[in-house]
Amino acid sequence: MAEAAVKAPTLAECIQRVQDVWSGIQRNDMARFEHLGRALIEVRKLVPVGKWQKFVRATFDFSPEAAHRWMKLAKAVDAEPDKRFRRMSDVNPSWGWGGGKAKARYQQARRQEEAEKMRQFHADRQERFRTMRSTGTGNEADRKLRQELHQEIVTLGYREAAKKHHPDRGGSNKTMAILTQVRDRMLRCAYCRMALS
Repeated sequence: MAEAAVKAPTLAECIQRVQDVWSGIQRNDMARFEHLGRALIEVRKLVPVGKWQKFVRATFDFSPEAAHRWMKLAKAVDAEPDKRFRRMSDVNPSWGWGGGKAKARYQQARRQEEAEKMRQFHADRQERFRTMRSTGTGNEADRKLRQELHQEIVTLGYREAAKKHHPDRGGSNKTMAILTQVRDRMLRCAYCRMALS
């Protein structure tokens, strides 16, 4: 006997199933959120690529972001069937109910982690500089190279600006005099800094 072919659900049927589940949901009802996520996954398969967010906004009473969370929950339950998800923050610490407390804790932990990374970076950097100064590794050669490069950069910048502001090219004598003073100050400043380092 031939079995009847299983008919794929239509978009209208999937939408109706989502709305039925949504109407019965109460706060922290994780089983229903999981069921809602599975229904949304089915709907998403039938919506054209690139139209999902507009479709959710137009069709349902919840945001595309909420739909994304519930679909993630359904996928997480499939990936770890033995784990019990009691709140949305069990799936991702930045999600969840509770007035944003879980999200605030997650963000604070991230800020502390970033601050610790920055402290470690600066400590390593200071240690490298101390080592370079104490051993004298290439200090004189580095200083001369920095001086030459700084002088070259200032000179190139001066030449480009002089091309624009030279009196023969429509500029004024006053502008050219100020430009020359700025170049001289920058070169003196560069030599002073290099001598101190």
